[in-house]
Amino acid sequence: MVAPAIAGIDLFKIAGRSIAGWIPSFKTGATSHVRQPFCSQLEERLLLWLEYHPQVACYARGDIGPQFATTYRLPTPKHAPFAIGYAFEGKAHDYLPDVVGMLSSGTLFIAEAGMEDDKRGDRNLAKAEAARRLARLQRGVFWIGTERTLTRQRHYNLVFLHARRQRFPAFAEIALAVYALWPWGEVASVAEVASRLAHRWPATLVEAALWKVVADAAAAGHLLVDLERHTLDRQLPLALLPPAAPPLVPDPLPDILLSAPDGMERAVPLASGTPVPGPTFDASTLPAQQRDHFYRNWRAVEHVLAGAPQTSVAAASGIPRSTLGRTSEPELVAMREGAKALPRMRESPQSFALSIPAPALLTQVDEHSLELYVVTPDGLAVTHRVHAAVLVCVKTAAIMGAVLALGPLKEEDYMRLVKMALEPKEHQVVRA
Repeated sequence: MVAPAIAGIDLFKIAGRSIAGWIPSFKTGATSHVRQPFCSQLEERLLLWLEYHPQVACYARGDIGPQFATTYRLPTPKHAPFAIGYAFEGKAHDYLPDVVGMLSSGTLFIAEAGMEDDKRGDRNLAKAEAARRLARLQRGVFWIGTERTLTRQRHYNLVFLHARRQRFPAFAEIALAVYALWPWGEVASVAEVASRLAHRWPATLVEAALWKVVADAAAAGHLLVDLERHTLDRQLPLALLPPAAPPLVPDPLPDILLSAPDGMERAVPLASGTPVPGPTFDASTLPAQQRDHFYRNWRAVEHVLAGAPQTSVAAASGIPRSTLGRTSEPELVAMREGAKALPRMRESPQSFALSIPAPALLTQVDEHSLELYVVTPDGLAVTHRVHAAVLVCVKTAAIMGAVLALGPLKEEDYMRLVKMALEPKEHQVVRA
């Protein structure tokens, strides 16, 4: 089952063009959260699916070894690298699964994530068969997650919840008030419950505590909402089940690949039945001038929908192009005119930012601590540790922002730096 001579792999060196990052896991048996690495979007979806599966007691990467754990300051998984022997083309090989863990019943589970087309390759099918056979011998389970089973909708919701599970000093006190004012099983939105706690704590702390309560309930299987159909927000009705209630368990991932789809999803044909007789709007009731405008706009839209270029129709009809664009079907017009992309609705920067359901899917924060002495020009040592945080786009690896902070400072050193900042002149903080 486990071959100690097999070395683990460096996930980030084999990631290639895939994203690489971490999720904080509360299911590793440690006293605080531990970083779990991933090198593809589907691996990230699998890790969060396991993190919020109420029957998963603990899990860890099965393909890393002590060297990878030491390099990236991770706790060494108990059974990693978890090597599974399999045969392919008449030769013996060893396979390292993505994740190995334990269910709450004490049984083993092995989980793998990847694109469905890739998992249908002959070699990957042989690996999956070996892992499935081993799991059955151990009276455990084997799960395969693909883009069809690890749905984007659920993942967005889990990212939204997981980003709000960090504890903060006032959480315990606010959570007690939340449980008192939000009875088990009562359907209410976060906005509604937050209004019940108005004026007792700052609104930001109340909402942070509410989302952490909801996230903790989801991890325990006690959040009553369909994460496959709804997108979490402040107005969505939710209900929390009591701690003693049986957990709500998501549909299990399959242990074999689902049947291959017949092909690309076919377009839904238009209804071919006879239309309802009569116009949808009786323009004869309009005043003469408005009626003329209506028929002019109607004829222009008919020409555009029939395939005529929007610009020429607008010029011939005397209608501004923007007005004609709003009265036509933008998607259909864009496709017929060969546009490079479908037009976007007009949105302010604020509404666009608020429309992103899971900002953590776009960026991640890399934190580092540096042993670095910072001294003033007169030789006074201010600190010996510097903390840095970098905001990185997970798709392009572009650095979007960075913060550099000094380590713990004595009060007199802090006041000295403030004074130097207010009177810059020739003063500079230099590195030694």
